[in-house]
Amino acid sequence: RTSDPVDDRGDMVVLLASGFELEDWDVIPLTTGWRVFSAQRDHKPQRLIRVLGTVEGQRVELLGVHGPTGGNRAASAEFLDVVAQVLTRTRSDTIPIAAGDFNVRLHEARTWARANGLRVAGHGPDLVASRGARVRSRTRGRRGSDHEAMSHTITPRKRKP
Repeated sequence: RTSDPVDDRGDMVVLLASGFELEDWDVIPLTTGWRVFSAQRDHKPQRLIRVLGTVEGQRVELLGVHGPTGGNRAASAEFLDVVAQVLTRTRSDTIPIAAGDFNVRLHEARTWARANGLRVAGHGPDLVASRGARVRSRTRGRRGSDHEAMSHTITPRKRKP
């Protein structure tokens, strides 16, 4: 295994900024496969990469995500359930963050986030969900992709003593 968080097919990677001290990472397998209707091909359900580390002494659990496309209801439900489980079951000293292509509409993501005690921000299907942090997102325009380039500022909320 390489030192960079990448899935076994090499088509999903989590890029880490300087200052992020990597502790460990793994791929979370899902059981429900899904179909990309526009390309008429099936995807293996391995679409979540979990990265553990610290930033300026704060422990962070980062989940890189790529959700099933529309029309794949069973796969999408499993995906959102697993993401919610990871984000809501972290240690109390850890800030959990999921970022990537959720492949859901923002209003659907907000409903899902509220039901799980999370915050969500982003544009289109490209979102960040967190518990214990404030997220501000900005679009950067399209640059060779069908998605807007995004930048996210994630600030830990002060914990009550």
